[in-house]
Amino acid sequence: MKGYDYDEVSKGNKVLREQLEFYKKNDLEVHIEKNNNLFANGKVLEVNGDMLILNDRVLGAIPIHFIEIDKLEKFRKKEGEDGGK
Repeated sequence: MKGYDYDEVSKGNKVLREQLEFYKKNDLEVHIEKNNNLFANGKVLEVNGDMLILNDRVLGAIPIHFIEIDKLEKFRKKEGEDGGK
């Protein structure tokens, strides 16, 4: 079993935190793909330590730990979508 490279994890968390802070500061919605094959869409409410609070479009405020995130990108509406909430 391979161990964690904690320096790499720390660097990855720093980059992820910076991206999340950018989306929060600019009031942009994000699309997060999680490592359990689920996803979340919404606005970042808070970034703290190694987790965030996301105001999910469907579920409301939910916590997501950085270790759960496989992919983070700006949310893009599908063609013809009215934008929901």
